[in-house]
Amino acid sequence: VWLQEEGTYLPKEIYRIFLKFNIIEYKNPHDQLNQRVLHKAIGYAHLYAALAEYENERPVNQITISIFRASKNPELFRQLEDAGQLTADEVRGIYHVTGMTEFPMQIVIMTELMGGEYAGERALVDNNRANVEDIYYLLECAEKATDMSEKEHYRIILDLIESKNPETMEKIRRDNDMARSWLEILKPDLTERDKERDKERDKNNLFIYVQDGMMPVGYAASRMNMSAEKFAQEMKDAGYKVPGEGASSQK
Repeated sequence: VWLQEEGTYLPKEIYRIFLKFNIIEYKNPHDQLNQRVLHKAIGYAHLYAALAEYENERPVNQITISIFRASKNPELFRQLEDAGQLTADEVRGIYHVTGMTEFPMQIVIMTELMGGEYAGERALVDNNRANVEDIYYLLECAEKATDMSEKEHYRIILDLIESKNPETMEKIRRDNDMARSWLEILKPDLTERDKERDKERDKNNLFIYVQDGMMPVGYAASRMNMSAEKFAQEMKDAGYKVPGEGASSQK
C-alpha cells in the first residue's frame, strides 16, 4: 500500500491515477496475470477499506489499484477488450480497467513504457533480458547525480537489475571502463549496522502489513525467523495493534 501525502506530486504518468491510498501489486514475469489476479487485487482494496480503525478512515473514493508486470497476458487482455473493460491510455504501457470495480484500476506493462524516465522499470526483467541501453542510461544518471539520496536510488535500482540480469551486467563491466567503475562505486557496502537497520526496516514493514490485515501474524513472524508470540509482543511494544487482540496504542 502506497500512502500518498496530500500535496505530493509524482511526475511519472504511471502514478497519475494515484489518490491517498494506493494498492500496488508487482507481478513477477513467471507469476500469472489473469482474471483471478484482478479479482484478488480488488479484494485487497475492499479488505483494506474494511479493516480501517474507524468509519471513513480509508474512504473508498480515495483508494486505487495498480498491477505492474513486465509483459502482457494476451488472453487476459483479449477477454477484457471483448468485455469492454480495458482502455489503453494515451501513454503506451498503461491500461485502465473499468466495469469490474468502483476503484480506479490500471495495469502497467513495464516493457512497453517509453522514454528514459522509465529505463529502470523496463530493465526490471529477468533471465538477462534487460536492454543494455537502459542500463547505460541509468549509469549515466547515477554519474550525474549529486545528491546522496539520488545516488542511493540508482544504487538500489541497479542492484535489483543485477540480481535479475547477472550475465548482462557482467558483460557491461567487461566491455566498458566507465560502467565498471560506476558499478563498483554503486555496489552496496553493507556494514553490520546497515544489516541491522535493514532488518528493523523489514520488521516494521511486516508490523504494518499485519496491523492492516494484509498478512497473518504467523506468516510475518516466519519471515523474521521468530515465533508468532514473540512477533506479536514486539508489535505491541512498538505501538502497533495486533488484529484480534484488545485495543492498544497504535503507531
